Amino acid sequence: MTQSIQRVLLQSPLLRLLCFACALILLILPLLPLANRLAQLALGTLIFLALAWIWEKSFEPRGAGTYGLTLDVRWGMQWVLGLTAGFVAVGAVFATGLLMGVIVEARWANDIDALALLTPMATAVLVGIWEEGLFRGVVLQNLWESLSKTLSQSRALGLAIAISSILFAGAHSFTDNVSPAAIAFFVGNGAVWCFAAVRTERVALCAGMHSAWNFAQLNVFGFAMSGNASTSSALVPEISGSAWLTGGEYGPEGGVLGGVGLLVMFGLIALCTRSAGPSAGPSTGSSASPVLSQEQER
Repeated sequence: MTQSIQRVLLQSPLLRLLCFACALILLILPLLPLANRLAQLALGTLIFLALAWIWEKSFEPRGAGTYGLTLDVRWGMQWVLGLTAGFVAVGAVFATGLLMGVIVEARWANDIDALALLTPMATAVLVGIWEEGLFRGVVLQNLWESLSKTLSQSRALGLAIAISSILFAGAHSFTDNVSPAAIAFFVGNGAVWCFAAVRTERVALCAGMHSAWNFAQLNVFGFAMSGNASTSSALVPEISGSAWLTGGEYGPEGGVLGGVGLLVMFGLIALCTRSAGPSAGPSTGSSASPVLSQEQER
């Protein structure tokens, strides 16, 4: 019975993805009553990583490393590079705002407590790891493999990126002050980070970017982020301008300024991975998994 289930999941990437989603939901539901959000997030991330490891070992044709979550030295180096790129991208958003006059004034916060930033920093790190592992690892991987059965590798990849990015945007559509522009941003954001995952065959670079993007907006440059107002930031900006430009209460992700950040991240990914060759796809007629890691073959 167990072997039959394993055989079916090994051969059906879409069913494998749906079963993973159901298992993850069932495992994290008991965490919802926890009052401490950081503890909830930390335990949820550990559960996700453990489930992803089990799924790779048991149900993925390529085994361990398929989702780009193997935490080795190379992963750590790419993650640090991603952190740097994410901070640079938000810095570019801030600089653009100053040049365009929508950031009228910015001052250093007088009462900032460095220790108070540890919690949002840890939160950003955890969110970056589990969201990228899910959307750019598990979801993208299985969609690409499934679509490759009927489409060419390039078309399958393009469609997998589009679908996973729309799902990513949908997951961010329930926040306060969300707008069509913000949804469009997240679709583009998902595609940019898919580009990083495919080019590096890991989710480390995009996870670092994701974490730094969130933390730098809220806690360094003082922007609202995904509808959440900044309550503790090193800089306190005074922002004035049309919502289509600044994103309004949603933050830069809901306006043109967010697009500047996306372009910068895309350029940095292309620069950092310029020597990377195309990622391997599934062989024709093979059940081999296409995407984010060939680490077990190295």
